[in-house]
Amino acid sequence: MKDLTLLVTVPNDPQAVRAFTDAESEAAKAYAEEKGGVVTRLPR
Repeated sequence: MKDLTLLVTVPNDPQAVRAFTDAESEAAKAYAEEKGGVVTRLPR
């Protein structure tokens, strides 16, 4: 879990939350765009 650096949250859909690594940043952006969510960097 320490490798997870990005969190995608989707307003009004708590089940759509997903975590990603830095290497998956493009996938995180794509998922957020697809779902209408926001990418947030997790604190280290």
